[in-house]
Amino acid sequence: MSSSEMFAETRVVVLDDNRNFQGLLRTMLRQSGFRQIDVFGDPGEALAHVSEVAVDLVFVDLVMPRQNGIEWTRAVRRRPSLVNPYMGIVMMSGHAVRTVLEPAVVAGIDAFLVKPLSPEALLKHARRVLTRREPYVGGPDDYWGPDYRRTRQRMHAIETGIGRRRRVAAVADPRQPPVERPVTPLPRALPGLDVEIVDRSRYHSDLLFLD
Repeated sequence: MSSSEMFAETRVVVLDDNRNFQGLLRTMLRQSGFRQIDVFGDPGEALAHVSEVAVDLVFVDLVMPRQNGIEWTRAVRRRPSLVNPYMGIVMMSGHAVRTVLEPAVVAGIDAFLVKPLSPEALLKHARRVLTRREPYVGGPDDYWGPDYRRTRQRMHAIETGIGRRRRVAAVADPRQPPVERPVTPLPRALPGLDVEIVDRSRYHSDLLFLD
């Protein structure tokens, strides 16, 4: 099956309370070949929909009234009545920082799409989630979704700088200066999320969940 055929048969939900962004994302999805697109501005209505319809992929905004995207994802991943328990979830936000990423990962997202987004980034994330996602596993509190443990470990490694430090090699003659050997740096992208952490200094700041 070609990508165009796969996308045409894929049922997509867009959950975002901003009407302008709803229209923009619908247009971009249609241009990428998606044809079955349902748009919601209310998290409760979207949750009821995915409980009754076999949805393949959801794009959910982070900041919404009554229930943010992380809370919605957490509820979905612990809801036994989903028609498609393997439904992919892509979160969208302009803040790709640790204080947002880690709770989103633990809630059960498959990918994180950084705003402002391009059609190319949208297509890349959609294709990867539909074809090469992380394996799904069971977890505490009836969790069923992506195995987030590796991603959390990688985030911790990036935050602490593990792999970017230079190690000092032992020398036989203590009178000789130590020899520094470079260590292969860790990639900045989080595995399975395609998110690049740009500003590590903001990891521990008190950020609000901004759109």
